[in-house]
Amino acid sequence: MPEMITFLLVLAVMFFFLQRTQKKARERAESTRDNALQVGKNVMTASGFLGTIVDIDGDVVTLQSPSGEETAWVKEAIAQEKELPLAFDDIADEEYSAAHSSDGATEEENEENNTKN
Repeated sequence: MPEMITFLLVLAVMFFFLQRTQKKARERAESTRDNALQVGKNVMTASGFLGTIVDIDGDVVTLQSPSGEETAWVKEAIAQEKELPLAFDDIADEEYSAAHSSDGATEEENEENNTKN
């Protein structure tokens, strides 16, 4: 009988700590989400949709996609604040153009050839 009581006591303590850990993780996730919920911030939903918050009305958040379309989401669907992956900057564009030109020439060489022709 004392073994059974000890076993149940250990089981109860494990259950208590498991519940406590889950509650702290849930509170951290809610805090992170609530900090991200401000108009103008870029966020990612739990399903991976990226957008900018344009309106918050109660439990509904309106997100604008990079293409300009607006969609409504419940607050709980917002996972985190995340920057939108946008186009390359000018330096990256030049490097990309040079690396992917049809004849392997740099952009400047291509421009020189075009002005000569």
